[in-house]
Amino acid sequence: MEQWIRWQQEKTTAVLFCNEASLKITVEAMIKGKVAIVTGHEKNSISNDTKNKKEDQKMELTQMYLTEEERVNFLKGMVRMARVDGVVEEGERIFFRNLLVALAISEEDSTKLESALDADMELPEVKSYLSVSFSTKRQAIFFLEEAIQLCYIDGVYHEKERAEIRLLTKELNISVETLEKVEKWVQEGMAWQAKGELLLSLE
Repeated sequence: MEQWIRWQQEKTTAVLFCNEASLKITVEAMIKGKVAIVTGHEKNSISNDTKNKKEDQKMELTQMYLTEEERVNFLKGMVRMARVDGVVEEGERIFFRNLLVALAISEEDSTKLESALDADMELPEVKSYLSVSFSTKRQAIFFLEEAIQLCYIDGVYHEKERAEIRLLTKELNISVETLEKVEKWVQEGMAWQAKGELLLSLE
């Protein structure tokens, strides 16, 4: 059975091609493993959607981070968020591997990033490798937006996640005021989405 990995969010949906896999993915749930398997009977609808959106075949991520180095830095931050709860599930690993290929991350960097999923986060060399920096404040704020949305995937912004976000914010030299505005924006977006889902059951 041909398997197509599909993953959706309300904000943006993009389609990528990676060898024999067609990945319909967005950034928001990247590491948390919000992945559904799309089997053959859904293939046509995805294919038609792909044909109609040729101009959208690059993720918002690749539009913001144009170089591999920038994308690797983004993924380092996401690895840190994935490690916050201390457990990386197999589904998350599979999705992460697919994403590495889809984003054209080199074999060397892919190996390092995958190894970081299991590395001892207290080791100085691991901390050094997973330090995050971006060329512009715009890239840094974009990362925070996506990382905080990732935190809300299970409906709760946990204290450990909040603490890691604040560490990253400090590393990126982003003000607390800006972070709080981003957090508020994400919270409002989640509430807006929840309200929309309730509307579906009105009649």
